[in-house]
Amino acid sequence: MEAELPAAGFTLDDQGQLWACSGTHRTWVVASQDCDLNDWETTRTEPLVELRTRITAKDPDTEWGIRSRVVRLTETEGVHSDSAPLRISPAALVASAQPANVITPARAIAFKTWLGRRYDRPAVPDDQVTLAKDIASRARRPSRRGFAVDLHDVLIQFDDQTTPPTFLLFAVIVDGTDKEVARRWLTEVGMAVPDRLGVLGGVDAGYRSETSLELIESSYSADLSGLSWSGPHPYGAL
Repeated sequence: MEAELPAAGFTLDDQGQLWACSGTHRTWVVASQDCDLNDWETTRTEPLVELRTRITAKDPDTEWGIRSRVVRLTETEGVHSDSAPLRISPAALVASAQPANVITPARAIAFKTWLGRRYDRPAVPDDQVTLAKDIASRARRPSRRGFAVDLHDVLIQFDDQTTPPTFLLFAVIVDGTDKEVARRWLTEVGMAVPDRLGVLGGVDAGYRSETSLELIESSYSADLSGLSWSGPHPYGAL
């Protein structure tokens, strides 16, 4: 989004006095969780929505990603973890914001994943919440199903172009764990999901060293403690 808004912070001068570092910035990105945005009325006047400044890449070829202090939003813009957030009311946001460079769905997922990994606040899209919750509840303890799988995480990718949506599962496993056993367990997890929620499109498994940042950035974690959504519960860590 584009809007001329203040970007400010505080520091100490040479005499130890508090000094305001203030200026303005024009290009921003909304960094609040989807579940929060879904709950807030556009007429609310409290400063609820978090914005982060969008910066221009000095070197467009630099790979920005999940382990970097900067995450790429477009080919030329990103967000730096050190940039101070700004809060604005939903009403002011609707009234003053103009569209900026569009973020693709894949980059939006990468941005949410980056926020979640760095600030522990990932969010699942509203229309995939029930499906994500069901997968997460089934993927928590592979040992209870008789599979000897040492698991780091289960990653989910959604294809919402079909009804019901198709989902892909990837098990990130401890080195030495049998990949075929992990795939069989993951297939059982996916096949147990009710057809009305989603259809399993495929599974795979790999060691942490084989799990690419591209996969992490384009997937959602099935760890229940890392998911949040609107509604009475669950919300945040369980």
